[in-house]
Amino acid sequence: MSNQLKESKMKLRLFISLILAISLFALPALAADAKIAYIDLQRALNECKAGKTAKDKITTKYKQLEGQFAAKQKELKKLKDELEKQGSVLSADAKTEKERQYQQKVKDFQRFAKDARDTLKQQETDFSRDLIKELVLMARDMGSQGNYTLILEKNEGSIIYGAKEVDLTEQLIRRHDQKK
Repeated sequence: MSNQLKESKMKLRLFISLILAISLFALPALAADAKIAYIDLQRALNECKAGKTAKDKITTKYKQLEGQFAAKQKELKKLKDELEKQGSVLSADAKTEKERQYQQKVKDFQRFAKDARDTLKQQETDFSRDLIKELVLMARDMGSQGNYTLILEKNEGSIIYGAKEVDLTEQLIRRHDQKK
């Protein structure tokens, strides 16, 4: 029985070796038919017209909020200066009231700054998510129309080297800009 077991194991090893040898010769033939490309989604996001427009809108909103921020900061400084100048002249109750008003303004200012940051961040996130979704769908269409076997994303860390000839980013940007 042990001879039969040894013989079976030997045949199995021979069979597996044969399959591996055939696979090694078949892989280059399959790879020759493979059509692979990559896309830099971050670059496409930043360089397509919709991306530039959104970035401009967010920058404009940021500058607008920055102006409001500066005005509120100036108002706080003025209130603090008044409190320091009049502190010795004011009654204890009046001084306490002015300090309470100042502290309330500081809290309002901090809340405004946090809300403004959160709003800008959310707008940027929403825009990026929606545009990336569009770009990925468009890249899939390019892949099926161009008979690509595989299209990779450049910034996901899976591409160590990619020749310019297989970079479809520029084509994706043009296609997206023409769509709009």
